[in-house]
Amino acid sequence: MKKVRFIASTMVLALAGFATLTMTSCSKDEDCLVGYEGNDCKTEVRSNYNHTYRGNGTNSWGETYTDWALRFSSLGTEATKMKLELLDENDANVLLFNVTLTTNSTYTIEPKTTGNNSYEGQGTISATNASLTLTERNNSTGQVETTVFTFNNMIRE
Repeated sequence: MKKVRFIASTMVLALAGFATLTMTSCSKDEDCLVGYEGNDCKTEVRSNYNHTYRGNGTNSWGETYTDWALRFSSLGTEATKMKLELLDENDANVLLFNVTLTTNSTYTIEPKTTGNNSYEGQGTISATNASLTLTERNNSTGQVETTVFTFNNMIRE
């Protein structure tokens, strides 16, 4: 009788261990490279983000930006590269950036200089919301002036 109980206990433990290993290995999202998701890690996450996100923003001088938008689109064949357009309330393009996904829900702006202004920043993105913190440095007067623009909780249209 002890031998039967021992064999049964061993089988139950082996089955539980196998089930745990199987359940753990089924979730491949954690093992995917940045820019990919899914059980086979072949689905690009950026396809979920090719949208316009609209909301309000502010800058470090206290000015507000009502009904502005962030428009994302895929850029090239690399799964972490996207284009970001900052649009005003009339959907006119104010600034255009290339961005790189640093995780599947965060991005950084590739530094850019236009005229006397240089830009850098970062943000978050999901299928429903996006945010952007953008730093502008202006050197037109010989003294660097820095303005930080913040667009939080932009909602997908």
